[in-house]
Amino acid sequence: MKTKYKGEFALLSAAILYGFFGVFSKIISFHLPIFYQSWVRNVFAVMVLGIAMLILKNCKPVASKDHIWFFLRSVCGFISFIGIYVAFTGLDIGTTFFLSYAASVVGGYVLGVIVFKEKLTRNGIM
Repeated sequence: MKTKYKGEFALLSAAILYGFFGVFSKIISFHLPIFYQSWVRNVFAVMVLGIAMLILKNCKPVASKDHIWFFLRSVCGFISFIGIYVAFTGLDIGTTFFLSYAASVVGGYVLGVIVFKEKLTRNGIM
């Protein structure tokens, strides 16, 4: 695969897999407890990422000063997973995707301003 299209391929793959999450959550939400769904999802993600890392041979060791960021990302991801799961089981799939996308965009702009000191211009907002 050309290096030029790796980012586009990664985003498309992530979007497709993320789209299936809502559908699968809606279908199996009352047949499997949330713990098992999260556990299976995480094991599957580790397997896919592990295979990709073996194929691409693009591994770097994690510095000990970065462990806190991995921990914070994990906690935020867990809280996000619980919230989106509850939303998918309680709302329509389209509504949930729209609201989560809108919240992600607004949250991204706010965090960009706070964390990275980005300036919001008219073109950037559009």
